Amino acid sequence: MKKGIVVSGVGEVRAAPDILAVTIDVETRASTVAAARTANAEAAARLIASLKAEGVDQRDIQTANLSVRAEYDRPDSGNPRVSGYRVTNSLRVLLRDTEKAGAAIDAALDAAGDDGRLGGLRFDFSDPAPLYAQARIRACIDARQKALALASGMAVKLGKLVSVVENAAETQRQPSMLAAAMRMESLPVEAGESTVSVGVTAHFAIKG
Repeated sequence: MKKGIVVSGVGEVRAAPDILAVTIDVETRASTVAAARTANAEAAARLIASLKAEGVDQRDIQTANLSVRAEYDRPDSGNPRVSGYRVTNSLRVLLRDTEKAGAAIDAALDAAGDDGRLGGLRFDFSDPAPLYAQARIRACIDARQKALALASGMAVKLGKLVSVVENAAETQRQPSMLAAAMRMESLPVEAGESTVSVGVTAHFAIKG
């Protein structure tokens, strides 16, 4: 057991995210694999072209997953029969202008038509380092204030810092949003604020 005063400190910084990561799925079905793949490639090409027209850079468009699955009819009796094939192309898109994100997503879904699916949204920071640095300072101040309060309550004098350890840092982002393939006149996208949090554990000696 450590001798002295051991405390935890937490520092938080709230800020508006400046980038938005979006997952958009292109899903097509057909009686053959070739037909499903061709339809998917055409829909994905239209979607990507619409994103580029909205100012999204090629480097910010990435294929996250590509799958081909057989679909089956399951009769009341007998074995299941292949009824067709489904091809899904999941694209991860980074939108660096959050104010225009809604328009870009709308354009992409319109371009893909009924084959487009919005998988999810996640706001983030392009450069979180300064926020984490500020949160660390606040966490250390919080830990020292707690240690001083404990020392005062126990009628002892707080000594030198023996050690400090940073616990897991995290960003409490806006919750992901899932949407079905329904058509909307305009997709509202609000960044709001996210919280960067850092925790520390500090060990202080006791004087005297």
